[in-house]
Amino acid sequence: MDPNSKADALVARVDALERALTDGRDLPDLAPEADRAARLAAVETRLDDLDDRLADVEAATRAVRGYVGQVRHADREVERRADAALAAVEELEATLDGAGTDAPLASADATTPAASLATPVTDDDRPDPAVTDGGGARDDADRGIVARLRDALS
Repeated sequence: MDPNSKADALVARVDALERALTDGRDLPDLAPEADRAARLAAVETRLDDLDDRLADVEAATRAVRGYVGQVRHADREVERRADAALAAVEELEATLDGAGTDAPLASADATTPAASLATPVTDDDRPDPAVTDGGGARDDADRGIVARLRDALS
């Protein structure tokens, strides 16, 4: 076989291969399609990253909602105890006003609102320390207002 005919056959094969890969279109016509494919791949990658970030934001939102729920629970408990203390003080003032200032102070019995201050709080009613204070122990100077009010009212 002639070396020129081998080269011609090889050129013909390469041309046939190019036509098969490009569906008969010229290579410059394929450049915009290649750009679109590259942009699509970049957009898909970015979408995956945004999906991951959205999942992180959703998890953080759930954590914040849990924390807010614990704060609301603590607020309700403080409000309940403050209402009971206010009622006890008002009852004591009414008793003192009615009996005069020389009357001895009467102790609260089980029927007075002050007795509700001694109502124990169940573990279900208490906020989860791991959520409210990071799970670490607090010293007396760093105790929360709920604990200080609880000690003051008990």
